[in-house]
Order: sequence, then structure tokens, then C-alpha cells
Amino acid sequence: PGQGWKHYLFEFLMLFLAVFCGFLAKNFREHQVEEERGKQYIQSFYGDLHYNLATFSRIIDANKQKIDALNNLDACYDSLSKNWKNSSCLAALIKNSSFFWNVEFSNGTIDQLKNAGGFRLLKRDDRDSIISYDEKTRRYKDAELTMVQPSQDNVRNNTRKLVNFKANKFIDSANYVAEIPLLFSDNKDLLNEFFNDLLRYKRAINFQSNLLINLKEKTSRLIEYFNTKYHFD
Repeated sequence: PGQGWKHYLFEFLMLFLAVFCGFLAKNFREHQVEEERGKQYIQSFYGDLHYNLATFSRIIDANKQKIDALNNLDACYDSLSKNWKNSSCLAALIKNSSFFWNVEFSNGTIDQLKNAGGFRLLKRDDRDSIISYDEKTRRYKDAELTMVQPSQDNVRNNTRKLVNFKANKFIDSANYVAEIPLLFSDNKDLLNEFFNDLLRYKRAINFQSNLLINLKEKTSRLIEYFNTKYHFD
């Protein structure tokens, strides 16, 4: 006897259910894979945060030493104004204003998230936290480029004009003694300009440290947030 329509309907429903269940299983597996990839991104970013935290601490400590030395600006200027050859106080100022520590962020994970479209794999709170952090680091780099670097350049330019080569080549020695005056001449206008540049440099380094202190606090909070949520440690 021929098979009734109920039999065909049953076969159709079974086939439909098999296909539908296969579709659900595939979606579930894909969701699990994407969720795991998202967690891997978070763990990688967590490592970047630890690297950045150590960088911030190191530069903040180094800047404190710079500021301690640059706090002698007034006394040194007064001493040089009275006798330009009495220039031993300049050595510490020059050493502590010859360069600044620029921040090299560990941002490989953020770059991957941007380039690979990985942000879609993250939960909203995680994604928003990372994007906010990225914006803060980019604002810091803008400030470093537009404020700290120009201040550094000004100090370097005037150092080259002011400092006596015969003395300058020994200034980095551990037991430097200013047997030769550090100043090349008694050009008071240039000296005044140099100390104004040093003052701006000191303010720029203070500004940099304050930004880094804020970034360090933000980084510490994010480390705690991700560790509490994903138990990385």
C-alpha cells in the first residue's frame, strides 16, 4: 500500500529538525570559538596593561629625580648671575634636562582588535573599557608630542649655544669637577633664555608625570577589573 501524507510529513519534519539542530549546533560551536577568541584578546590586553603599568612607574620615578635636580634653578641662576664662571651647579641641571623618557605603549592587542575587527568578539563593557583606554593613551601621546618634546628641543638648542665644549665633554663622568667653566661666555641674555627654557621644561616634565600618574591609576583599575572578571592571576 502507498505511504500516506502523514508519513511524508513526518519525514519532512524529521529532516527539518535534523537540519535545524545541525544549524543550532554549528552556531553554538561558532559562538564558543568566538567567545574563546574574545577571551584570548582580553588576556593579551591584560598582559599589555601590566607592561604599561611598569613603564609608567619607571618614568614617574625617573621624572621625580629630574624635578628634584631642577628645583635648584633659582639658586643656580643667582649664583651664575654673580659670577658666570662659578658654573658647577649647571652640571646637574644639564644632565637632568638632556632628554626625557617618551612612553612606548604596548598596544599590539589594540592594533589587532582594530585591524582584525576583533572588537565584535568582546562583551560591551570590555570593549568600551579598551576603547576608552586607547583614547586616553592617544591623548597622552599628543600631549607628549606637542608639549614635552618642543620643551626638550628648546633646552637642547640653547645648551649647545651656552656650554663650553672643553667642559661639556666631561660632564657625564661620575666624578665631574668643573675645573673649566661650563658656560662658554657671560652672555646674560642667552643665560636668561636658557633658564626660562629650563623652567618650561620642568613644568612639562611635571605635566608628563601627572598624565602618567592618571594613566597608571586607570591601568591599575583595568587590571583589577579584568582579573576579577576572568581570573587571569
